[in-house]
Amino acid sequence: MRKYIATSSLNLENILSTESISPYSFYKMRSFGYQNFVQLDILKNIDCILLFSEIPYFYIEDSQRENNPMIIQIDDDQQLSDIKEIGAFSNCKIYAYTKTIHINPVSAAFLFFTDKARILSYQNCLDSKMCKLVDYFKLQSINPSYFKLEDLVNNIKSSLYSNPNLVHEDNQYNRIKGFIYGYFIGKIKSISSNTAKMLTIQKRIYDIVASIKNNDGQGSTNLQKELINLDKEYTTLDPNIIRSKELWNKEIEKYGLIVDNLNKFLRDYNMESYCKHSFCNRKGITLRQVLSEYQPWELEEYSNKMLSHIHSLMAHDNKNAKEKLDLCSCMDVNPDYSLAMMTIEDAQNTLFNKILSHIVWNNIIPNLDSLRVHRFEIVTNIVQIISQIIENEGKEWKGSAEQLYFHHLRQNIKDFTPFNLLEIDNVVLQSLAAFLLKGEDFNALIDYLESTAMPAYQYAIALWGATLGYIQIPRSIIASSMNNDDFMKLYKDAYKLMHRKELNNLSMVSIPINKVVDSSLNWGKEVEVIINKHPRIKISDEDQQIIDRAKQEASNSVDFIIILANKMKKLTSGIFPHLQRKLYPNFKQVSQGNRQSKTYSSLLQNDLFNSAVKRSIIDDDNAKFEIRKCTTLKEYTGEIENLFIEFQKKYRKGGYYYSDPHKYKRNNEDFIDHFCKWCLSKKNKDSIPWSQENSRRIDELKKLLLSVYHD
Repeated sequence: MRKYIATSSLNLENILSTESISPYSFYKMRSFGYQNFVQLDILKNIDCILLFSEIPYFYIEDSQRENNPMIIQIDDDQQLSDIKEIGAFSNCKIYAYTKTIHINPVSAAFLFFTDKARILSYQNCLDSKMCKLVDYFKLQSINPSYFKLEDLVNNIKSSLYSNPNLVHEDNQYNRIKGFIYGYFIGKIKSISSNTAKMLTIQKRIYDIVASIKNNDGQGSTNLQKELINLDKEYTTLDPNIIRSKELWNKEIEKYGLIVDNLNKFLRDYNMESYCKHSFCNRKGITLRQVLSEYQPWELEEYSNKMLSHIHSLMAHDNKNAKEKLDLCSCMDVNPDYSLAMMTIEDAQNTLFNKILSHIVWNNIIPNLDSLRVHRFEIVTNIVQIISQIIENEGKEWKGSAEQLYFHHLRQNIKDFTPFNLLEIDNVVLQSLAAFLLKGEDFNALIDYLESTAMPAYQYAIALWGATLGYIQIPRSIIASSMNNDDFMKLYKDAYKLMHRKELNNLSMVSIPINKVVDSSLNWGKEVEVIINKHPRIKISDEDQQIIDRAKQEASNSVDFIIILANKMKKLTSGIFPHLQRKLYPNFKQVSQGNRQSKTYSSLLQNDLFNSAVKRSIIDDDNAKFEIRKCTTLKEYTGEIENLFIEFQKKYRKGGYYYSDPHKYKRNNEDFIDHFCKWCLSKKNKDSIPWSQENSRRIDELKKLLLSVYHD
């Protein structure tokens, strides 16, 4: 049976990020999420969750903030089985619940008394790093009921108080869920041993080519030799090369020929490459161009094609890993959320379970900040635990490969001595070591696993997820690791593991965001105000019909002006210029790059479909939105957008770069090149960290911006 909770819309991001609502006192004690909760004045002295059988009505007096009434609708009798009835008013029953209520998009929805409150609340959550399900929960507008919240509260007959000891269970719930998500992310990012080695080689080749490029195309003899050797090593590992070689050898043997002799014969007559490529074409195998097939000035193209090649191999491996993954059959969670364990019985999972039990669920690493600050002390403590695990298995610790391995790890942390992650042949201990070295930062951990040719990511990322907790896993990491179908499968599997029941009918919901912006600005009324301010302008019946129809069809003021521009005959006189200046000031500026157009229909297409229009990126206020379209930026999208806004200001009148147009040229290409370099510059205190991957991301951003803003 549905029940309803009254609260403030200011809590929506808090509730969506944790996917739960708790008694007021829990928020200050828990180790995750927001530490505060906006309590309604009428509920100030109540430290439990009040629920009602009918929708309560109330209003909030707060002129300083967008603080609106919000109702949480809950339909989860199983979770609320021990709810207590504490009063009634008319036919509305009043209940109290003293524990955290976990919500999901199927059993819960958010209700608002005005469309404006619903929309603004939704928009406030769109940029949240932690709201992973903002596009799945239903946000609905409803009519106010006649059950006043004040009357309901006044009819409470008894009160209940929450149990602070239950906060520990919430903390464990968060860590267990983080472990499940971390394992899934790590598993679908895992690659084959061959691909892992090739990825390490590709990264080194990228660095060498970048170094040569930055040195005006000149590279030392040693670098050139290393590049040649790396290309040969990469080629020997290429699965297409291996497969084609096997087929080639079998085909030659069918004719009773000796493979080495035929290869030598073809090589002597410069026919080997031609014959082997023809053979592969007939077999449907596409071979990568090797280094020797490129000219010296084509190194960047060579590097880019190698990057595409390794990405295709990784995507193939990721797809295979995803298809074989079944979370519910490979792990289990205790009903009290005290621990989660792997259920598949093999040597790797047995050892991993012992690490989980003795280290992770025992909170040896309280959080990732502790790992960063007290790394050596934590590692020393963990090494002692590992030694006990090894000895309990009946093995000798002293003088063992495991002891030497962790000795080298501690020396690396203490004195920065070299450490070989793959020194020991044990993927679980390798994963533990990688996490202890780089686990405080997800991207650093992934980069380290990639640079060390580590093929299996699931154990290291599971340790990261369990220590960080589900709530703190940024939405950007999940979005960059999987598509919507993968996420829904993960969410359902995690729900089944955590709650021991299926979750059906989960899907994304559509909230009209364009309408949202303008419903709050009331642009439709603004149209009437503008027209009424110019009574001398006669509007023809035809134009009035166009205006009325455009008001119905347009979802915002920009669309409104574009529709008028496409249908009205007079655009330089009459009411149109007045509407345009007020509702879409940049319209003329944008259109100046398209002077050859006799009508505005082409401008309409450019505006709607984001085609490349010749305009200045310095003056375009909407340029920042192009950055959001660069999907490769992933978790850095927000930072880069903020950098761009400040950088753009410096090129405008009164800005630092504006005063010297000869040094800081104002054409699009130079501006974009300057900005992209600034994103990674050491002189920029707000720059993103330089890495091979981040350099690639900025290159992709540069291509995108140049495709939109051309000179």
